[in-house]
Amino acid sequence: MDLPELVQILCQYPALTTYFSLDSLVVFINLLQILKPTLSLQQSSQDTDPPDGLPLNVVQFLAQALSIPDDVVLFAWAALKQIAWSNPPIALVDAVRTSPLLYIKLFLVHGLSRGLALHHFLPPTRVCIDPACMKDTEDPQQRELSEPKTHPVTVFTRDVGAIPGFTTSLYCRNCHTRYHSNYYIHDKAMKRTYYFATPDFVQIAQHVLMSASLCEHFANMMVFSWTSSTNCARIYNESITNAEIQAILPPVHAKNLSMTVDDVLNGFFLFSLLLDRQERMERGDYAEPLQLENDAPSQAERLRPALEARNYLMVGPGQEAWSHVCNLCAWVSDDHGTILLGVLEATGGLENRQNRHLLAKMPT
Repeated sequence: MDLPELVQILCQYPALTTYFSLDSLVVFINLLQILKPTLSLQQSSQDTDPPDGLPLNVVQFLAQALSIPDDVVLFAWAALKQIAWSNPPIALVDAVRTSPLLYIKLFLVHGLSRGLALHHFLPPTRVCIDPACMKDTEDPQQRELSEPKTHPVTVFTRDVGAIPGFTTSLYCRNCHTRYHSNYYIHDKAMKRTYYFATPDFVQIAQHVLMSASLCEHFANMMVFSWTSSTNCARIYNESITNAEIQAILPPVHAKNLSMTVDDVLNGFFLFSLLLDRQERMERGDYAEPLQLENDAPSQAERLRPALEARNYLMVGPGQEAWSHVCNLCAWVSDDHGTILLGVLEATGGLENRQNRHLLAKMPT
């Protein structure tokens, strides 16, 4: 939505200016955008229009967050719902990134008690995508996901530390499959099938999610500075955790926002497996997404078979740089001591089949 469009709405609904400044109106629309996944649970996946009304908990949250009466919230929703529903956020990503504490505080103070949070995770689909179910029926309405189950989670982020959130799973009544934010599970299956795309937030435990950027951050710490998982957790808890957020958290949530060694390892390994599987599927090495045992005694045991299989694939030529040769890692010479590596590099290195054959015959 651009500024002229907003001005047009204010001209059509001048009463909005009585209760909203331009800044607070932008915050109101951004909050609606953040709440859109929650609001969409009221509707069928076939519905493209916004709902006529708002749930009571959302009305109360918006009223408290912006210090306006409940009826003004409903009036503003009637005026702005098409824009809030149909258009991209008004610099939503930038607004939350540049002023994250504003939105986090609003949800912590006024939203948590009403089941609302800045991060509410849903399955990436509202229709069952299990191949067997799609083969059984082509009617998307019969594969509509329903029966939502919601529970609180801890969300570990790289920018603002740990904050509370919620996650909701949905159920396909046709094939008895329950969909979570990262994977789905069939009632009769023992496997968790992960979606193809690597998610922005990885569910590393039932009540814990970690941002992909934080998983990458831990990987960089381990590779470049040999930081242990123990110290990764300590550094996170001491330097990334936000004191302002901690100060306004209800006690029931505060005790769950401390990073543990297991959290670091689970995030590092699961994200690495998802990233590796996606890269290999894109190259054609795999035809199936990542699958893990659902009924496992721990996340470590659940990940172990997949980690061992991935390590086996990395042996020898499975490594991307296995056939790499450069002046830093190897010198190739003939019987007279003449270094021939430059010749190999000039003719295509080891990507050239003839060079690989020549190298195999050369003494080193």
